[in-house]
Amino acid sequence: MTKYPVDVPVDDEIKDFIHQFYILSDTPNVSEEYVNNFTNDARAVFGPVTCEGHEAIRRARELSWANENVLSRCHVVDEVFPFGKDCNEAMLRGTVELVLKVGQPMSLMWSARAAYVKEGDQIKMRFYQVYLVRELLPPVFLYYVIT
Repeated sequence: MTKYPVDVPVDDEIKDFIHQFYILSDTPNVSEEYVNNFTNDARAVFGPVTCEGHEAIRRARELSWANENVLSRCHVVDEVFPFGKDCNEAMLRGTVELVLKVGQPMSLMWSARAAYVKEGDQIKMRFYQVYLVRELLPPVFLYYVIT
C-alpha cells in the first residue's frame, strides 16, 4: 500500500492517477492508453532517454517492450512525497519486480519526479523523470532493458 504524508494532503484524483499509471506501465500493448497519461507537450526522462511529446514517449515505451527481453514487470509505489500542500508535483519511491528472458527475477529500487496538471476532467503529467543509479544496476539489466 502506498504511503502518503499525513500532514500534507494529496488530491484523491492524483492518488488514483498514480495507481492507474503504474498498472498501465506494467501492461504491454497499451501504448496509446499509457501515452494519454501525458500532456501533448510533456517531457519524460527514462534513465538515459529523454522524450518530448506523445510520439517520442510512445516510441520509447514501445521499444522498451519490443526488445522482448522483459517478460513482465510490476511496479510498487512505496511512498509519495508531495512538494507541499496543494502541490501537483511529487517525488515517488518504490520497487519494480522484473522477469527477464535471460535469467531469474530481480527486484530494483527506483524513484521518480512527476508534475501533474488537470486537463478538462483528467489528471495528466507534464513532466516525469525516472531516476536510475547505473552503477548499482546489474549489467544484464542495463543491456536488456535500457539499451
